[in-house]
Formats: sequence, C-alpha cells, structure tokens
Amino acid sequence: MKLPFLSSSPQKTGMTDELLLAIDIGTEVLKVLLFKCSASGVQIVKSARIFQQQHAMRSGVIRSLNTVVENCRLAFNEVTETVEPELLPRKVVMGIAGELIHGVSVVVNYDREDKGAQEVDAKEQKNIYSHGRESVYANGRNKLAEKYGMDPEDIEVLHVTVSGVEIGGMSVDSLIGFTGKQVRLHFYASFAPRTYLDALRNIAGNLGLELMGIVSQPYAMARVVEGASERTFNGVFVDIGGGTTDVALVQKGNVSDTQIFSFGGRVFTKRIAVSYTHLTLPTIHSV
Repeated sequence: MKLPFLSSSPQKTGMTDELLLAIDIGTEVLKVLLFKCSASGVQIVKSARIFQQQHAMRSGVIRSLNTVVENCRLAFNEVTETVEPELLPRKVVMGIAGELIHGVSVVVNYDREDKGAQEVDAKEQKNIYSHGRESVYANGRNKLAEKYGMDPEDIEVLHVTVSGVEIGGMSVDSLIGFTGKQVRLHFYASFAPRTYLDALRNIAGNLGLELMGIVSQPYAMARVVEGASERTFNGVFVDIGGGTTDVALVQKGNVSDTQIFSFGGRVFTKRIAVSYTHLTLPTIHSV
C-alpha cells in the first residue's frame, strides 16, 4: 500500500513494522491515531480524542499554539502509554483544514510540436508531467495569492495530482504508446498559507517528531473510501466538523475539486439555540 505522504511503498522504506502517528487538529476535537502500514493495508494500533478548549481553535485555524501543543502531547501520551521507549513513533502525518486551504483544478495544454506522429515514450511522458506540474505550482499559487491579497511566496503547495489526461482530443489513462500533437493535462492541486504549515511544523517539532507530510483534509476524506479511486466512481463527500465543513468532489475516481467552509457544528448549535429562544411554548394548565 502506498500512502500519499510516503515517497515509496513501506516495503522499500523498511517501515512495515514502524509505528507512525496521524494527527487531525479539529476545532472541537483533536484526534490522534497510532498505526502501522504494509502492503496489506493500514493497521490501527490505538486512537485518542482530546476535546479542545474554546480559545484553542476557530474555524479550523489554530488560535492558541501552546494550548494545541499541550493537547497533542496529552493525546500522544495516551496512545503510546503501553509502547516501549525504543518503539515510540518518530514520524507524523498531519491533516489541515480552514477557509484559506484552497483546492483548484488546473488544465495545462502542452504542444508536442513536430513529434505529433511519434508515440509517447516513458521519458517524454515524465517530461510532459513535469512541465504540467511546474505550471500548476506557479499558476495555482498566483491564483490563491490574488484571491486573498497575499504574496505568492507566502503560499505553499500541499500536493498535486493528475486527474485526467487527453492526447489528440482523446481521454487516456497514460500517454505512453499514443500519438498526437496536442496534450491536455488536468490537475488537482491544494495550497495553504505558509503560516498555517509553519504552525503544524512547530507542533511536530515540540513533540520531537519528523513531519512526513501535511494533507488537505477534504482530499484525504475523498481518498479514504474503498473504491473511490476507481474510474467508474463519482460522488460528493461532506464532513461537518466543529468549526469547518469540508466538501470534496470526485469525478471518474479523481478528486476534481474541494471546498472548506468556515462554519460547522458550533454555528449550527448556536443557530438552533437562537431559533428555540424565539419559539412560543404552549401554556400548560393544571387540572
């Protein structure tokens, strides 16, 4: 099994018996998972949930770093209380949400110039994909920077995935072996402000952990369901948390769009409370 935050399979990296940590810093609840990964799947060893203080988070954004670090430490101690010191996890993957986490679908056109009659080989496909990713990195960062009035240098790319490939007007799974002059690459990419990511790196450092990767939570949610990567799968995933609502759109097995809205359970609860205060209750007469 190849997880998105691993550069290669667990067998190649020798991580099949290594304990790893996953942290989801939610507005209401902080979740920590202790697990192992192998070719057969992910083995959950233990989990912990810590309810966050009201001042710790707001709409998925860390407001009190010290409070969140302490909550992470409490959860870490809970999941590792029976683990021998030499076996304690040293690496962590973290999820990130919030209204400034931005997912975009980008289409990159590539002209093969005078190679239209030649079949694409593995080397050329790699070069085409590399060209496409470079374009996504530049255009996506600039798009988000313009939207929120930020400097492009203050924005980092979380991950870039190919969501569709066309050559000569025909949709294909791989370019290798096909001919055609015009190539169109469809990418999904997610970006986040550097400040957000630095806060997560700070937390990992305070816990003495190596940060393996940071994953956009809507993207992770859309990838976790069995069969969601199949070409025949289309669907919408909605995750209503305490401070944010995450939405992911999957088309033909690929995540094509994500949105994170800065409202969740806290807002719903307040709205219900306000609505009920305006209700006129019936008068009950005693007999």
